[in-house]
Formats: sequence, C-alpha cells, structure tokens
Amino acid sequence: HTHTHTPHNYRPIWPYMAASAIPLCVERLLKNDPTLKVLNFANKNLHTDEIQTLAEALKGSTSLRLLGLSQNHVKHRAALALANALKDHGSLSHLDLSLTDMDGKSVEALAKALRENKRLTRLELAGLRGSGDVGAVALAEALMVNTSLSVLNLSSTRITHVGAQALAKALSLNTALTSLNLYKNQIGDMGAETFADALRVNTTLTWLNLSQAWITTTGAVALANALTVNVTLKTLFLGSNKIEEEGGRAFVEMLKVNMMMTGLEFPHASISDALYVEIKVLLTDPVRAAWAAGEADTKPAREIPVEAKRSREGDDPA
Repeated sequence: HTHTHTPHNYRPIWPYMAASAIPLCVERLLKNDPTLKVLNFANKNLHTDEIQTLAEALKGSTSLRLLGLSQNHVKHRAALALANALKDHGSLSHLDLSLTDMDGKSVEALAKALRENKRLTRLELAGLRGSGDVGAVALAEALMVNTSLSVLNLSSTRITHVGAQALAKALSLNTALTSLNLYKNQIGDMGAETFADALRVNTTLTWLNLSQAWITTTGAVALANALTVNVTLKTLFLGSNKIEEEGGRAFVEMLKVNMMMTGLEFPHASISDALYVEIKVLLTDPVRAAWAAGEADTKPAREIPVEAKRSREGDDPA
C-alpha cells in the first residue's frame, strides 16, 4: 500500500499532475519537447506498467530536469526500468522516490545506475522503510565513484550502524555530496564515530542530519572532536538523541575554535539549561556571523563559503 507518514525534511516537488496526463507526457518525452522540464506524479496511485512506460520515455528526453514519483507503487520491475533510464538519461537532475514501496534490492539497482550517471544532483529516498542497510551499502559504493550527486535524503529508511558506517566511509572519498539526511535511523555511536572519522578528511559536506539516530554522549564527543578539524560542515542536526552534559561540553569547546559552523540543533533534554544557553550564545556570536559572511579580518586555513543565517530544523539546500 502507499505510505502516508511524512518523514522529517521531506518536501515534494511542485506542481502535481494528474495520472491521466501520463499518455500525453510520454508523447512529449518521446518527441523530446524542450518545454517539458518537470513531471510530478506524487501520490497518484501509479502502478508498475505506468512507471515503466514513463521510464522508457525518459530515454528520449534531453530537457526533463525533475521527476517526482513519491507515494506510488514503485515495485522492483518499475525500479529496474528507472535505473536503466538513469544510465541512459543525461538531463534528469532531481529524482524523488520517497514514500514508495521500494526495497533494498530496488535501491541497489538505482545505486548501480548512479555509478554511470553524471547528471543527477538530488535523490530523495525518504521513508523507504524496506531499504535498510542493503540500500545504504549499495548507495555508499556508488558514492565512492559518483561525481554529480550533491543531495541525498535517506531519512526514515531503517539504516543501522552497518549502513551508516558504509556511507561514512564513502564520504572519505566522495567529493560531490554536500547534503546528507539520515534523520530517524538507527545509526548509534558506532555509526557516529565513523562519521567523525570521515569528517576529519571530507571537504565538501556542508549539511548533515543525524537527529533521532540513537546517538549518545560517546558518539557526540567523537563528532565534536572531528569538527575541531573540519571547517566545511556548517549545519548539523543532533536533536532527539540522548546526549548528556559531557557531549554538550564537547560541542561548546568545538564551537570556540570552529567559527565556520553556524547551524547546530542540539538536544536540550539531557543537558543543563546553562550549557544549552552557552551553545546558543556561541552560535549567535556576531564574530561567528562575520566569519560566515567572509567579513572577518583574518581567514581560516581552509576557507569555505558558509551561510551566516542559522538554518532552521529540517531545511536543506534546494
């Protein structure tokens, strides 16, 4: 059945189209209509044959940029057709398959296509509860060679520390991904520690969501220590994790030396009010804003453009 829950940070493509428009859209794709740039059939109860037909037609288009198929019945046969289209289709830059029926094997097929695809920049797979570690590991392998994907949403996909560790290790080699959403996964401290190792060498990731990810103080301290070295990551979400005073203190010390981080969502429940306020004060320091805006008198060793305005929970790069 079609999923109805909406994972954190999921924003569907606009505008929506009626399922009855598929034959006309297929015709326009096959004719390579240069005005057809966005197709969004979110929550239209599409089935395998209809999605396969769309996927086959994609191969004839050099203009389509965004394809939205969220909240539909994307079974394995349809996923294979989309994967084949990604191998051949050079213009699609944004694909949304969130809240569909895709399982780990289907995501694995997409991941294999990403090894060859050089145009897709944004992939939305939020809420694929059957994907799990199988999908995460396959995507991690793709990220080791892919040079175009910049935004990947894997929120609420039942990833454990196994998949998280694979993704983190891929970040040690990947030079394209700037935004990774792992909200509401079972990453744990083992996964967090592997991400900490990756952040010590990664120079492209600017936005990371690890909220509600089963991380405790141990994982938080590892992340904070890594961020004394990393000056690229500007926004980190750690909300709804069980991080206690020691973890909060580690982030205070990190913020004193890392002036490039301007967005930090930190769990308040397990730390003192005084420590929570100290974190907020450090984040809103005018000197930090000057660093972020490039207006400080001196520059960091590795200057990375950073937004001065603190990101709100759930926002990611468009």
